[in-house]
Amino acid sequence: MKDTDSKKLEVLYDHYKDTSLQVIELNKYRERLFVYVLAIIFLQFVQISFSTKFVDLSNALLQKQIGINFELGQELLNGFLWFLLFSISFRYFQNNVLVNRLYSYLHKLEEKMGKLASDSNFITREGKNYLNGYPAFSDWAHFVYTWLFPLLLLTVASIRMFFCRFFDNQSPLSLHIGGFFLLTIYISTILYMVAVHQKSK
Repeated sequence: MKDTDSKKLEVLYDHYKDTSLQVIELNKYRERLFVYVLAIIFLQFVQISFSTKFVDLSNALLQKQIGINFELGQELLNGFLWFLLFSISFRYFQNNVLVNRLYSYLHKLEEKMGKLASDSNFITREGKNYLNGYPAFSDWAHFVYTWLFPLLLLTVASIRMFFCRFFDNQSPLSLHIGGFFLLTIYISTILYMVAVHQKSK
């Protein structure tokens, strides 16, 4: 191996290690975001089932944490939950797309290092080795993250809007705010699914 190739290989390997560490941190963050979104979905169902008690409990928690006697109304709490559902799910989708792009980048780095080392199996942790004998559970997890979870999110958001429209007797302003966030959730989810499945192909 030439000295220039050796130096290139060293630089690429350092970059590969840094990118791998970045992926690990992003995966940890993604798991936290996934749990947060599930928690907000749960809160949406709790609010649908026990709207008055949910508002009272939220106000009690708020007063205990802040120490100020400030009461959230039903509509303000609805708007806040809509905002949380959109913002955290959006961040989750954004993080997932970034992780997928970084995995593709790691595969390219492995190919470059393999060529420089004159060994196609020089480093294959994220590429050939990872995809070789891909377990059925990983396929299932991929289905859950890229199909089941996004469709569940859309279903919950749609059910929430249905209840807001026909059972909660909310003001037109509150319905418009909910409708806006529902639209942004639909757009974000569909674009996310398109991005991940195009990448899969």
